[in-house]
Amino acid sequence: MAQSIFGKMRCLVGSRIKPLPQPGIANPQKLPPPQRIPRLFDVLNKNNRTELGPFEDLNRDLANYIEQNFETSDPMIKMAYGYARRVAMTGMYFQGIVGKNVVDHVQDIFVGLQKMSGQTIDFQREAANQATEVLKSYVPRLKREHEKALLHFAREATTAVELADEYGFMDIDELEDDPVSIDKCLDLIDHVIGVDTSAQLLFCSADKPNSQPRLIDFVEKISSSKLGAFASMCDDIKAASHQFVGKELLFAAAGYATILGRCGVFVGGGVHPKIIEDACVQTKVLIADVAGNQEAINICKRQAVDLASTYVPKLTPEAADVIVEMGLKFERFVKEGEERLSPDEVALRARRIARDKAA
Repeated sequence: MAQSIFGKMRCLVGSRIKPLPQPGIANPQKLPPPQRIPRLFDVLNKNNRTELGPFEDLNRDLANYIEQNFETSDPMIKMAYGYARRVAMTGMYFQGIVGKNVVDHVQDIFVGLQKMSGQTIDFQREAANQATEVLKSYVPRLKREHEKALLHFAREATTAVELADEYGFMDIDELEDDPVSIDKCLDLIDHVIGVDTSAQLLFCSADKPNSQPRLIDFVEKISSSKLGAFASMCDDIKAASHQFVGKELLFAAAGYATILGRCGVFVGGGVHPKIIEDACVQTKVLIADVAGNQEAINICKRQAVDLASTYVPKLTPEAADVIVEMGLKFERFVKEGEERLSPDEVALRARRIARDKAA
């Protein structure tokens, strides 16, 4: 019998799960009437109109509010503030207004607010939705895929001018557009999504009727492990595991991605085989629900590779198969004592092996 969903979360995060109340035991106390959830939109005053545009206006309005009300604000307001300010600051970075160090500082504040205010699924979803509501009141064109893109390009230290040059987008000129307008930034993101299938996969939400949830939509790139990108992916999967509740396919995809990540670390050298042994034990219950269902297994493996390729761009599905096969056999690309390979070099060597096998 497959292990319960709480057992699966324990495998990913290692946390204690409190037992659920026993059914049939009524609460003798009368429950208070439900309270209206406080909304950031209702308390935020639009006072600033700067020459730098709506993202800077929002940033200043948020700063003014939180400076005056932080101690008395509801946790929901604080978390919605964190989501909204993070997007606003990444937007300003993309425009060329602020530096990467400012974005990193705001990201640290965001993570601190998450730890302070709670990380339940419903709470974080509501806070993110409230942030989007506020963001759209400043930038009506802004969509969720734009938010994801801005966060991604900030992590990759890529500005609109640099991205426009990479994709041959002629509507942005480095000399004339300083800073780049928000409308041109959003036009550029739409262009990239339209011509780059990997960008479509990364930014466009799969929250549509009858669509399968995608691991890539739930795992946010935050970690920076000293063992490299494969290890960072595993850490980020752990951090996102609370969002997988009720989505069995995501647990299984997370299991496959964790195996791939651990194997990617191991075959590059410099770590003990125990990370493979532990990963196999931890992920066994995660993939139990798709065991014997080849179609579901293929979907989960594909989702694992889709996620991993955002951490290690040179990774292909064929290379992923080689990495997992080698890792499970405790085989490495380098001998013990030799310098550990970078994740990209691991992917390239695995691609060569896959190519030779196919020849």
